[in-house]
Amino acid sequence: MKFNLLMSLIFVFVLTGCDKKIDATNKESFLESIKIIEADLPDDKYIAFTVGIDRLTIKSVLPLSDLVNDQDISDEELHRLSFDEIRKTFDGKTADEIIKASEEYKKEMGW
Repeated sequence: MKFNLLMSLIFVFVLTGCDKKIDATNKESFLESIKIIEADLPDDKYIAFTVGIDRLTIKSVLPLSDLVNDQDISDEELHRLSFDEIRKTFDGKTADEIIKASEEYKKEMGW
């Protein structure tokens, strides 16, 4: 019995993988999953990850900047649209994927 339970847990672990992923289902889970990922990162990766989160957040919401001065859109709608873009950018990504995408964006921008 214990052997079957152990094998089941190992099977689940293998299927889900070792890398923690960002859960952008909602704002709370997004922020909490980032904290969980950050807690396990060595210093160099922690810095690259946090910079990547900032860089990719800006990239994801920058196209919405034209809406800021639009009088027909409410603050709530702008926040919802912003989080929709953030969700598309981050949901299901690992720290390594965020760091890689951030570096690619940096090169793309010529920084």
